[in-house]
Amino acid sequence: EKTAQHIHKSADATIFERLIQEKNKGKPGWEFMVEGGNANDYYKFVRHALERKVEPRALAEQARKVKEDREKKENNVRNNVFTATSGEPTKPKDKEA
Repeated sequence: EKTAQHIHKSADATIFERLIQEKNKGKPGWEFMVEGGNANDYYKFVRHALERKVEPRALAEQARKVKEDREKKENNVRNNVFTATSGEPTKPKDKEA
């Protein structure tokens, strides 16, 4: 987050970002600056939030909760667990002729 904030505050963010990428290329802990690197998605998210003058941590926490809830629901569907009902299996409806 600190790197993203410094880049955001610079006069020319694109050039400053490239400069930092080149200076720290291959160094441990700087993979987030490389496309597809560890934590690169979060770095890009923080840059995006700062450009829009939004606090990134609050949005990240909300996004994490939404993702966890979605994954839980998907797992429930895969495991055939229904949380909206009593949990009792339902009988299939008879087809009407």
